[in-house]
Amino acid sequence: MHEAELQAIEQCCEAATPGPWFVRFLDDDHAMNLVAVSTVDDTGEGERWPGFDHAEMVAATLVQQPRYVDVGDGRWDENAAFIAMAREAVPRLVAEVRSLQKRLAQSEERERGGEAGTDAQPWGTADPNRMATRAVALELRSYGVEHGVSSWWEPDARLRCEVLDLADHRVIDIAGNREGLLSLARDLLTLAQDEVPGTRSITHDADQLDGDSETVMLTIQRP
Repeated sequence: MHEAELQAIEQCCEAATPGPWFVRFLDDDHAMNLVAVSTVDDTGEGERWPGFDHAEMVAATLVQQPRYVDVGDGRWDENAAFIAMAREAVPRLVAEVRSLQKRLAQSEERERGGEAGTDAQPWGTADPNRMATRAVALELRSYGVEHGVSSWWEPDARLRCEVLDLADHRVIDIAGNREGLLSLARDLLTLAQDEVPGTRSITHDADQLDGDSETVMLTIQRP
């Protein structure tokens, strides 16, 4: 979806009556059911006209007397619920689309930057004499048969893992703060201990991670 389309949707939302909107179940002056979308929540009393304020009504999906709003499939309640929900959902969806587009563009930019590097070398072939190195100390919990594989996260650790669908391939995007990346490194090094048997794993469910993350499963594979 192009930015011009998003702007048009956004302008339409901004021009509409402010939300939130609610579904109202009322009666017209002939005591016939009336289903409306309102700026005021439903009271459950089914007020009969003129017992409700017309200035609170945004739209109607059923008006029976005279019968000039009455969709043929009878989905008056469902249509009203959709209209009311869209008032809040559409602006959020526009913001989410923009956020995803921005992250996708950043991911593609990082890929282009990597491809443009003239000194890029395959994994595991970098010459340590050509670059500065440093030792990093990270405390691990030793593997034991009695407690198995065990690790922990740093306080305030934040991590997100998403699968991005690019034009011709997919990318796994892992992002986090310093504490989150240190915690992920600890998980990997914990599994890499010589004593850890093959197929052991550490799993972080999606609801433990930030945003719309995928579940992350790290597994050690032995020859």
